[in-house]
Amino acid sequence: LLDHSPSMGEDRVKKLQSGVRDLVQYLKEPDMVSITKFTSKMYNTVNLTRDKFYVLDTFKVNGMDDINSFGTYYYDAIAEGIRQLKNTPSDYQKIIIAFTDGGDSGSKIDKNALTSLLIANDTKLFNIGYGYADVEGLRSLS
Repeated sequence: LLDHSPSMGEDRVKKLQSGVRDLVQYLKEPDMVSITKFTSKMYNTVNLTRDKFYVLDTFKVNGMDDINSFGTYYYDAIAEGIRQLKNTPSDYQKIIIAFTDGGDSGSKIDKNALTSLLIANDTKLFNIGYGYADVEGLRSLS
């Protein structure tokens, strides 16, 4: 999950996208990955797949070119990640890696409901604060 809110800025978003592309190159079969950019909207850039070459072909370093919304709906983005992982085989470990530079600014789901959803779906969350971030808020979800 990649925060693309305006506070991230074009340069940091491009560095984040480049870093994600670098990480994808290290995926091995049978690893699966999906990539979702978020603001107040979710932009499912890459649906869940095992094909890292498809990911590298599809996911471009394009900054905020395809983003036309504002806000940081972080909790909603995590809930979207949980939804995407429901299609993974039952013997897979479900992990969400979420990058943000701030806290949540208006999600429909609250932190308590999100925590319950993570537990109910046996999903691990790794929050990565990028720049200024609500460290305590991120820590409380991890």
